[in-house]
Amino acid sequence: CHTGVMPLDHEIGALLRASECTVVMAANKADNETYREAAVADFSRLNPSAFVPTSCTQNYGIRQLVEHCFELLPDSGAKPAERPAMQLAVVGRPNVGKSSLVNCILGEDRVMVSEIAGTTRDAVDVAFRFRHGDQDVPMALIDTAGLRRQRQVDSVVEFFSVTRAESAIRRSDAVLFVLDATAPATSQDRRIARLIND
Repeated sequence: CHTGVMPLDHEIGALLRASECTVVMAANKADNETYREAAVADFSRLNPSAFVPTSCTQNYGIRQLVEHCFELLPDSGAKPAERPAMQLAVVGRPNVGKSSLVNCILGEDRVMVSEIAGTTRDAVDVAFRFRHGDQDVPMALIDTAGLRRQRQVDSVVEFFSVTRAESAIRRSDAVLFVLDATAPATSQDRRIARLIND
């Protein structure tokens, strides 16, 4: 928003118009009324289907942007997905075997496994059906990123990975807390246990 319309903006605008897609434009960094007015004057020339000045740092225009995008989504006609009867979050420190355990429970390789710690960066919901006797219950396993000590979280991506893991704990019906049997419990294991308990 601060830089105004640049030549590359015109090129991207032309490509989007040629695609005949509905274009919603967000001009970010519109941190005050002066920038918002300038953004409307400058960027409206690109003829988007809709234009929303936003400011991520001020949390301005974000709700309007998301609501506008949702209004433009076509009705797929699809039935809403069946909500799992039970959501089971799989949590623990990095590299204790959470993803391997999820794959083992499912009987197939559904999530990536690596000896490199931090391979799982997001909470991944894996829907499956639990069959026992004559019971057939829709369930979801939530494979989460390994929870490291707060001071070891050294990137924005990892911060959001931890946040998503904590959110998975809150929304789950039960938590499977995975520990490494080859090493004694650590202070981080105790912190995770407290988090789950809370």
